[in-house]
Amino acid sequence: MGEPIEKPLGGTGCLFRLYWMFGGNIILLFLVIFLIDKRFKFPSWLDLVCLITVITLIAVRYIDIRYMLGETAEGKPASMSDFRSYTLILVIVSSLMWAVALVLR
Repeated sequence: MGEPIEKPLGGTGCLFRLYWMFGGNIILLFLVIFLIDKRFKFPSWLDLVCLITVITLIAVRYIDIRYMLGETAEGKPASMSDFRSYTLILVIVSSLMWAVALVLR
């Protein structure tokens, strides 16, 4: 248990990659756009949903690399170094987006 599988899981692996590459980021973008709306005071439930989205993106990327023979966006085998880079960039960019939304709110 805890070992990577020998071949990627077809549909599940594809869904994981779609989520961390596109779906989760689109959800995060829309949440930040909604955060600009002045009807939402800080903190709001949208702030929490943004945080949960970032956490799920990180978790899905980890599972994809560790257990499903994840690949980079270029189709090369991904490593834990790729995971660390992805996580760092995601946290920095999402934090900046969230901060800009708070300022514009």
